[in-house]
Amino acid sequence: MPAPQAGMPVPLWTCEMQNLLWTAAGGAARYTSIIRTPVFDLRPDLRSSIGGPKFGVPIWSTRARLYMQFHGLSALNVLDTMIVQSDEFSNIKYARMHQAPPAVIPANPGVPPGTALNTVVRVTAPVEITSDFMLGVSQPDSVVLVFAPLGEGGTPARYWALQLTFTKDVASWPLPLPVPPATPIPLINWEAAYY
Repeated sequence: MPAPQAGMPVPLWTCEMQNLLWTAAGGAARYTSIIRTPVFDLRPDLRSSIGGPKFGVPIWSTRARLYMQFHGLSALNVLDTMIVQSDEFSNIKYARMHQAPPAVIPANPGVPPGTALNTVVRVTAPVEITSDFMLGVSQPDSVVLVFAPLGEGGTPARYWALQLTFTKDVASWPLPLPVPPATPIPLINWEAAYY
């Protein structure tokens, strides 16, 4: 197809500030919180060249980056025993996601149940990024992390998403912990933008 000549939109996606949502995992003293971005289409100029449907948030620049800002990091005990890891999800040419259809009741022998299809899959080993949050004795209340998609020299894989997993062991906290917690443990706010 002809290349666009002018008037291409500025690459921008934003996520408003929100709290990390913690859930109990492996006991009353361990909590996890997961952030998963939407799937980004980093090559929307390819359109539907191979007959696939358009999918993902279009980012019209190969120089754009995902910025995530976290707030509330200087409060007492917030960073103690916390571990943060990142995982990247991608597909180089085609993205499709849908939920599995409901189970057939009664079950139909010999017919497999429907399965969810997701072609944007995890493509990296988990990377621990906890040290990016812990900046020593002058710990700021907020940090900004910058993520670049897979690919080199401004040529990213077409479809890309990021997931951050926070794990917190609160058994060592000096204060009694209500179960279930009345507020997120700990109270960390985050926001994101891709530009």
